[in-house]
Amino acid sequence: MSVVLKISFMSSDKIVLLLILSIPLCATSNDTLTISQTTLLAKSITYTYPDSAFKLLEKNIEAIQELLKTEKDPSIERSLMLNQSDCYNSMGNLYVNQQLYTQAIKCLFKSQEINLSLNDNAKKVRFHLNFGGIMIELNSYDEAIFHLEKALNISQNKLDSAIFLTNIYISLGVVHMDLFNDSIAKEYFEKSLVLGDKMGNPLISIASLGNLGQIALSRNEYREAIDILNQATELAEKEDLEVHSIGLYEKIAWAKNSLELKDEAFHIYLKALSLTEKYDHRRYYGEILSELAILNHPDDTNNYEYMLDSLSRLSESPTTRRFSFNALKELSLRNHDFEKAYYYTNKAHALLDSMTNNDNKNMAIASAAKLQYERSIKIKNNTIEFERDRIRVLNTLLII
Repeated sequence: MSVVLKISFMSSDKIVLLLILSIPLCATSNDTLTISQTTLLAKSITYTYPDSAFKLLEKNIEAIQELLKTEKDPSIERSLMLNQSDCYNSMGNLYVNQQLYTQAIKCLFKSQEINLSLNDNAKKVRFHLNFGGIMIELNSYDEAIFHLEKALNISQNKLDSAIFLTNIYISLGVVHMDLFNDSIAKEYFEKSLVLGDKMGNPLISIASLGNLGQIALSRNEYREAIDILNQATELAEKEDLEVHSIGLYEKIAWAKNSLELKDEAFHIYLKALSLTEKYDHRRYYGEILSELAILNHPDDTNNYEYMLDSLSRLSESPTTRRFSFNALKELSLRNHDFEKAYYYTNKAHALLDSMTNNDNKNMAIASAAKLQYERSIKIKNNTIEFERDRIRVLNTLLII
């Protein structure tokens, strides 16, 4: 099976590379349509082939810069600049996926500089939405709320875009859920659910239901959580979006286990685990393995100690490693191996210290980003004021 997947992956990768090589140099062909198509291709492979996507976007930006040197038609010039903004935004998203937030922020600012020069409200909303998302990742919640509310204000007053509103509502809901403002978070998720259903967008509805289920879980309302999360998994199955069910099944299993429904929890965990392997979706893998190990179901024959030990050493995710160390500690205590339990406890504490240091680094990145944003607004305002002064002088000269 793994050999077949490897061959399939390599074949797909070659197809992507051939597509890149077959795209003409836009700067020499003067083909703005090709630039748009290249940007769309890059967006479509952002998660599957990030390196190839990055090369496409870099190539596009170079081509656009060459075209802008000679382009005289204002409408084509605007189209090229909007496309350049899209490229920088997509590059920012690629950096976010790699947790390279400083580089992501630089790309977003380059995108926003173009948005402001063109006064494009949709792109401005996108900037504040994405910037707010990065601030959530950096746990800088005041800044996240500031930018998300800016996005909301522009979206409500200057645009008629349900897709923007749903994403803003979900992001604001996540912020307030992280801040334990459950009632406010619930309002935002309910708003996004209504809009998602109205738009017929299953991804929005699944995300909204998943977050509402998480709020119920945090309140220990396990049966309500199961009902809400089951709605989400049913929708995901109906719309052939089962990859989005992995986290939902993990939450359902957790709720079942909390209600002492061990057999049901065990089988749901196994279903979630099989989906992580099917889609090579590693985000929940350590969490599910850890919870299965601690569940200790009599029918379970997996060697979790070996699996978790490998995961704790090989995983790039600190969160996954922390889950692994904690589960290994529990397994050691269950086996009365107190020396091992002590060892894994120390490993978990050391990792937590490392994560705290990383949080401090993230706070510094967020502070620098805030200063950069304030500086960009100040420069923009100074430019506007300079232009007003120039017009005043011209008007005075005309009067004389």
